[in-house]
Amino acid sequence: MPNAAQKRYSGPQRRSTARGVTLIELMLGLVVASILSVIIYAVITSQSRAYNIQDRMTQMQQSLRIAMEFMTRDIAMAGYGTPGYVITDSDLGDSGRLPAIRGFDGGAGMSDYLQTVYADPTYMAMTRWGVNQSCSGNTIQFQNLADIYNFIESEYMLCFDYSSAQKMKSFLVRLAGYDSNTGQLAPGSYDPDNGTVKVEMPDNVNDFSGTSGECPAGENLPRDLQCGPARIHTYYIDMNSSDGIGPGTAAHPVLMMSTNIQAANGTNRVSQTAGIHDHDIALADNIEVIQLQVCRASASKCENSDFETWQSAYNTAAAVADIRQVRVTLWARSDRPAAEGATTGDPHPLFGFLDGYYRRPETTTVLVRNLRLLTEYH
Repeated sequence: MPNAAQKRYSGPQRRSTARGVTLIELMLGLVVASILSVIIYAVITSQSRAYNIQDRMTQMQQSLRIAMEFMTRDIAMAGYGTPGYVITDSDLGDSGRLPAIRGFDGGAGMSDYLQTVYADPTYMAMTRWGVNQSCSGNTIQFQNLADIYNFIESEYMLCFDYSSAQKMKSFLVRLAGYDSNTGQLAPGSYDPDNGTVKVEMPDNVNDFSGTSGECPAGENLPRDLQCGPARIHTYYIDMNSSDGIGPGTAAHPVLMMSTNIQAANGTNRVSQTAGIHDHDIALADNIEVIQLQVCRASASKCENSDFETWQSAYNTAAAVADIRQVRVTLWARSDRPAAEGATTGDPHPLFGFLDGYYRRPETTTVLVRNLRLLTEYH
């Protein structure tokens, strides 16, 4: 009979086949893991870089969209209520004739800037019917004085004779009793009983009150005058942090809009006179350059804006009516340079050097519709 030891025997003995990882296998695994880590890191870095670039492109596109919306609207409206220019004070425009639209060449390495002039058609006030009003007077009677309250925040009114489009007369009138502190007509500057408001007429003798002017002394204003708030907007780039104008800096240029009639009264540049830009509006961040071209009916191609041309040659109805379109090119740049440095990004639009910023241009050609309609009359 089998003994106890034999009973416990259940078959042939088995040896374990488990063994350790060799050094070669361990090194091979580390190499594979390292390669996978590098690939994953590269993919994440590439995606992060692409996201950052796309984010900057989106920001630039938003700035361009906002800037173009404001500028194209004013270009299209330029000249409403004028025969192509408006008679104003002698120290504005060219001898008191302010073109409905004019561009200024900023010069080498500088951005251009643009000014538009028109009467806001949203709020209009009509002069009193059947009343003769002297050209040399200092008051104007309106049919409904309450209409003035709609736009007394504007110091200037643009008044025009709408009864005769062929011989339209247009001039800027300053509200003499306008109180800039309260935003209201000052007491004693108006008479609610007859709708009379105190005003200052243009002081340009040759084009307004001279013998051959729009409204010679001894004669009366046109009987059918319509007056609206004068919208005089000047667009420029602010990137100087030391001139006291606007929030722009070299690192963050800003597109600005000035509503002061004197803003574009400098020599080939925005005026630097103190107080003129106190109420300027910042429209779009990181807009770096404005470039303007004018497209005339008498020219075969669009031309670069030029101070002398716009200032002096386009101050008559016939010359301004020759303008068909204005081409605007805006350059936006990223809010900060790329992490890779100056070799990354796009070249400066004026100088061509690389500084690490991404840039995006946008060009729009705008039909100057109000000026175009004047052609048949001249």
